[in-house]
Amino acid sequence: MKTTDISLAMLRNHNNLDDSLFLPAYTALLSNSSAEMNSDTKQYLLKLAILLIASNYDDVRKLGYRIILSYANKFEEYQPLYDVAQLFEYIPVVNYIDNHDEALDFELDNSLTASNLLLSAYKENFVSPTNDAIYRSAGQMRLNRFATITDNAVVVAPTSYGKSDLIINKSADNPHANICIIVPSKALLAQTKRALLRNSRIRETRAKIITHPDMYRIGDNVLAVLTQERMLRLLQKNPELSFDFVLVDEAHNILSSDHRSKLLAQVLMISKKRNQEIYINFYTPFLASPDSLSLVNEEGDKHHFSIDEHIKIEKLYYAIIDPLGGESSLGLYDQFLNRSIESTSIQENNDIDFITNHSNNKNIIYVNKPRDTERVAIALAKSLPDIELTPEVEQISFALADLVHEDYNMVECVKKGVVYHHGGLPEIVRLYIENIFSKSPQIKYIVTTSTLLEGVNVPADRMFILTPNKGRGHLTKAQFKNLIGRVSRFGDVFSSSKDGIKMLEPHVYLIKGLYCDNRFNPLKYYKDTASISVKILDKIENPLLLNTENITERAKAFEYLENIEPGSSGTELNFQLATTDIGKSSFRNNVYDFDIVASEERLNNNLDEYKVAHPEPIATAEEALQAILVIFIKNIELNSSSDALDRIARNEKAQRFYSKLLTWRTEGAAYKKMVALFVHYWKNIGSNIIYIGSRWGEEIYGNGVMPLWIDMRKKSDAQLINLAIAKIKEEQDFIEFNFLQYVEVLNDLELMDATLYDQIKYGTSDARMISLLKNGCSLELSKLVIEDDGYYSLLIVDTQTDEVRFTDAIVELMLSNDENAILILEASSYVH
Repeated sequence: MKTTDISLAMLRNHNNLDDSLFLPAYTALLSNSSAEMNSDTKQYLLKLAILLIASNYDDVRKLGYRIILSYANKFEEYQPLYDVAQLFEYIPVVNYIDNHDEALDFELDNSLTASNLLLSAYKENFVSPTNDAIYRSAGQMRLNRFATITDNAVVVAPTSYGKSDLIINKSADNPHANICIIVPSKALLAQTKRALLRNSRIRETRAKIITHPDMYRIGDNVLAVLTQERMLRLLQKNPELSFDFVLVDEAHNILSSDHRSKLLAQVLMISKKRNQEIYINFYTPFLASPDSLSLVNEEGDKHHFSIDEHIKIEKLYYAIIDPLGGESSLGLYDQFLNRSIESTSIQENNDIDFITNHSNNKNIIYVNKPRDTERVAIALAKSLPDIELTPEVEQISFALADLVHEDYNMVECVKKGVVYHHGGLPEIVRLYIENIFSKSPQIKYIVTTSTLLEGVNVPADRMFILTPNKGRGHLTKAQFKNLIGRVSRFGDVFSSSKDGIKMLEPHVYLIKGLYCDNRFNPLKYYKDTASISVKILDKIENPLLLNTENITERAKAFEYLENIEPGSSGTELNFQLATTDIGKSSFRNNVYDFDIVASEERLNNNLDEYKVAHPEPIATAEEALQAILVIFIKNIELNSSSDALDRIARNEKAQRFYSKLLTWRTEGAAYKKMVALFVHYWKNIGSNIIYIGSRWGEEIYGNGVMPLWIDMRKKSDAQLINLAIAKIKEEQDFIEFNFLQYVEVLNDLELMDATLYDQIKYGTSDARMISLLKNGCSLELSKLVIEDDGYYSLLIVDTQTDEVRFTDAIVELMLSNDENAILILEASSYVH
């Protein structure tokens, strides 16, 4: 048999592997042990790697590359890697070694030979078209060419391969087209807008970038960055608007059956109905088949490009930690052989000690629950010595205390080089945390939830996974691959001064410890999830996708879609359509808590009764909440997923709380004031048992079975303050996604006072501040620059077009006035 015919299955076969020369040599190569390896074994590994690289099988060739990469890092001998990287056209690796030969102690042949001149000229074919200091791999160059010339495309590329650049370049290449970029979260709106504005061609050709549906003016040449909720609102308010391009970031999200996934499919189908010639491009880090993204009744094939390079190959460790003082162990799983190749006893008997003993310069610690991010961060901070309190660290600590609260847990954590990151943080704080972790060498640890999976990019060379879950289930193969892809991003690897090659083998530690289910088997999880031969399969659950497994919900999804925009389902079937103003408006504003058509008569009756009893416009937040409960909840059968609204309707204490919360919103309360208001409300509610919800609950109360409550008697003031900080963002999101659609309906029906409508929606009725908020500015920054004449004189605000421009002079003045560093960072991100 030829060596080129050797498959991965043959290599993995126990009969071929267990008594071979290969296994002990390969194990010694990957081991962290510093034991010497004799020259015969080293030569054997190099010869074997060359044979594997010549294989007909991709996975076997990748194993050969893995041996060469590990060899270079273990023995600091870079010639084999240099040669193999040229063979695979991994030009960033070649260029890195070229530029760091002295630091790597590598004697590069710089003589003017024909081969060296040829290589130098050949490398220039891989220079980034947008940055001549960046070299691309062959796969990246093919990806860029494909994405530039192809539309109706599905681009599948790992984290680090520049999908964001592809979206920006597509926008820049079509300056006169109406383009919408759909991002999966509000947090990415401002981030994507900033990235677009860094492109000089976009700055020169686009007057503004829309991030809020109310920013659009009829006749605008549109470049929009929107979530699917905001895009639907934009389309609903402007029936004449159509797009030439829709660019969908993190497109795999459309596969699910949840409300937001269906909404994403709806806006794409509406866009196709309005413009049959539209181009829809999808960008995702993982997808098995482009056909998985086909919408119902969609014609024509999608153009597809997928990258399967393995420039970076993770070393996957698993630790089993016994907190009772028994034997703990650390194993190394190999994704090529799909087996554990080394396991040793370790001394650590808790997660925190393990992390600190195996950490490196920048470390991501992944947990599933927001509550656990804070617990782990606090425990980690307590275990670490104080870092040097440089002016930079003191500024970080002060900025967090000043903007959020003096007792904010993060304030003390940063003094130990630790931060945490989850969806409950204020968006400007999340942006600041990402920035300081990226730029401050003293901040070494970031503890995070799955917020990291949604396009958040931070530098790291180690990852510790304390819980292998996302939500209630384990991380899927795709999610796991996406998560570990966040370590050693190429931008960090190839800009490193000396450790770039080592960063191509990032360490990932899967830890069975305090934050992991006792029944979890980390080695089995790796075998099922991380093996190089495991194929990612698309689970298509969205009823609006052609190849869905969820056919039963399609008719209802079609009915909803036809009520939003008739004709957009592309079918000839007859559907029940809303006939009343309240029914039509409920569809327009994305109400999902009940069957609108089935409830339409009762809704209309509730509305008529309310108008008789309340002839005057709704003028207070309390009146708005009561109107929602009376018109939309009374005698209406809610869906099973609408438990929160049902609880509010049945619970007077909950109604009082949300009346307060809406009132605070209308007053535009700053974050720090909101913290004080929350704690004051809890302390004066008349009960020590406070409902807090599933994310942060600790106590089971009454007839409940879930820990949804806290006992204030068990909490210090500082603990209550940090609970308030966590709950504010959660409750603000609840208002955003569960109340505002009803406020929009009430406004459509002309029941709302115009000023109150603006105050509930934006937190202010000041047109200048509303323009800033529409552009993504925080309430705190908006207040600062509007209320201070010095800043406002340097600010450009057009309330008619919602165009806002910050100048360098504003940032300079903020610096000279010693404003909060978080707000300075935010303001600087809007300068262009």
